[in-house]
Order: sequence, then structure tokens, then C-alpha cells
Amino acid sequence: MFAQRHRKRHDRECLFKPVPCLRGCGDLAVVRHRQQHHWNHACPLFPAPCPFAGLGCCVPLTRQSVAAHVDEASPAHLLLSLARLSDHAAVLERLCARVEKLESTAAARDATCAEVKAEVVATAALAREQGSALAAHGAQLAASEKVQKATAKGLAEAAKAAKAADSRASGAEKEASKVGAAHRALATQVAQVASPAIKQLQDAVTPLLALTNPETAKKQQWRKV
Repeated sequence: MFAQRHRKRHDRECLFKPVPCLRGCGDLAVVRHRQQHHWNHACPLFPAPCPFAGLGCCVPLTRQSVAAHVDEASPAHLLLSLARLSDHAAVLERLCARVEKLESTAAARDATCAEVKAEVVATAALAREQGSALAAHGAQLAASEKVQKATAKGLAEAAKAAKAADSRASGAEKEASKVGAAHRALATQVAQVASPAIKQLQDAVTPLLALTNPETAKKQQWRKV
């Protein structure tokens, strides 16, 4: 309900009033607030492309003129289709040649890969053999090191025993030297003590010998001289 004096304003502004299409398609009952929806989805005057636009047809059309244009321009569309098919055939031929080239290249690469794989397998086998040889050599070295260590230990013990023997021999030499010195000192003392006694004995025996045997007394006298 509204006053009669507002009717004209209401007719100008009401969003739900049916009005003619603003593009002039002839539809007289388009709700005012759905004019844009009508234009985008239902208006026959909305611009529409030709179904053969992808093949090169650039004729400007509307929704209502598409069907008539397709019927009228069928020969032109057929020529466009044939031209496109020719282009596609040329492209397909080039692609087939490229595929053949790629296949030959792939076969050569497969052969090269097989050779490389064989070389890798051979190299791996050689590496395993060398690894086994190195392991055996390492075991030999370990055993040699053990022998060397045992030999070094035996030499060290022998050197220690020799050193101990040298030490004992040196001690024995020192003891022998001491004993020799003691013997010499004892002999000197004995000589010092015995010489006067022997002299006295000779002096005492000489007169007796002179009485018993004058010749022996002369020899004893001569020995004293």
C-alpha cells in the first residue's frame, strides 16, 4: 500500500516491476532487478561466438543468429575444417618422424645402457675380488704383525737376560778382582812376614853347615853374596 502521489516514483524505482529488455530483444516482462541475469543467460541479442571460431570463423553473432549462420556458412566452415585437418596431418607427420627418431635414439641409448651395465657388473666383480685379496693381505699383515710383536718381545727378553748376565759377569769380575787383590795383598804380607824368618833361619843354619860340610857352607855364603 502506498499513496497515489508516490505511484510514478514507485514505477521508476521498484525492483520487482516487469519491464522490457533494456537491449531491445522484445521481451517485455523482465523483472527490473534481473535485467543483468536476463542479458547474461537468456537475451537472444547477447554476443555469441561461432561454433567454428576455433577453426578461424570470426563473424560477429548473437544467440539468435548462431543457428542461421551455421546453416548459411556451412561451405566456408567445411573449408576451414579441411584446412585445419591438413594442418593437423602435417603436424602428425612431423610428430611421427620425431617419434621414430626418438625411438631410434632410445634404442641406441638402451644398447649403451646395457653396455654400461655390463661394465658396471664386471667392475663390481673385480672390486669384490680385489676386496677379497685385500682382506687376505690384511690377514697376512695382521699375522706378520703378531709374529713381529712376538719376535720383538723375545728379543727384548733376550736383551734383558743378556743385560742381567752382563751385570752378573761384571759383578763376578769385580769379585774376582777383589779376590785377586786380596790374594796379592796376602802374598805380600806373607812375603813380608816370611822373609825375616827365612833370613834368620839361614843365618842360624849357615854355622851348622860350616861345621858339618865346609863346601856347602861356602855355597851358602856365595848365595848370600
